[in-house]
Amino acid sequence: MIERCRVLRETPDEALEDTLPNHLDVKEAIRFLAVDNALLDSDGHHSRGSDYYVYMDPEGIFHLVHYDNNETFGGRRGGGRRGPGGGGGPGGPPADAGPDGPPPGVDRGGMPREPGGFDRGGGRNRGAGGGQDARRGERRGRERGGRGGPGRGGQGGGGPQPPLAFVDEVETRPVIARILAVPAWRAEHLETLREVAEVQLDWKTLGPRIDAYRDLIEADVVRDPFLGDRTAFL
Repeated sequence: MIERCRVLRETPDEALEDTLPNHLDVKEAIRFLAVDNALLDSDGHHSRGSDYYVYMDPEGIFHLVHYDNNETFGGRRGGGRRGPGGGGGPGGPPADAGPDGPPPGVDRGGMPREPGGFDRGGGRNRGAGGGQDARRGERRGRERGGRGGPGRGGQGGGGPQPPLAFVDEVETRPVIARILAVPAWRAEHLETLREVAEVQLDWKTLGPRIDAYRDLIEADVVRDPFLGDRTAFL
């Protein structure tokens, strides 16, 4: 990992096309970045540089793997939902309150909330003081000089990013910046992003996939004691 980071930082642009594939599956990484961008993941690599795995295969090549993609399609978090008076914020209801949330006094795992805002798993309930994510966002914001906005910490992640965002951000997004520094890879990135946005996310392609996943999980979803009725699921 240290060697890969050194390669990303120190390799001249003209040598990247020959050098970087010896450390990173570049073609796979290009698609990883395109999907992350096209799905507007507000807690992903483009918006916050977070929520992904790095895996080294037996050949010593690194791969980027999507993780925790529940905040896609523009579903931003932020002060509006967890700020003062909002869900999980001071003076507001718990972050998981609402018609689809668990009953009062019960956490999302179905366990009774402990006095003082702690659940049985040892973690503080999200409704107490703004939640873990809000506190972490506030801390990141302080560490970076209080700069909010896309990719800059603060509460929640950023919004949509232009296709060539972070082209010069070697310090904060080295994978994006170095891949886009190679003309052939930049062209492949733009074409892959176009294909994901215009073909894979077209409803003629996406609709049948969603129907198949819905059929796969429906029996388990309807057994959820916190579901209420099936209207929201359908």
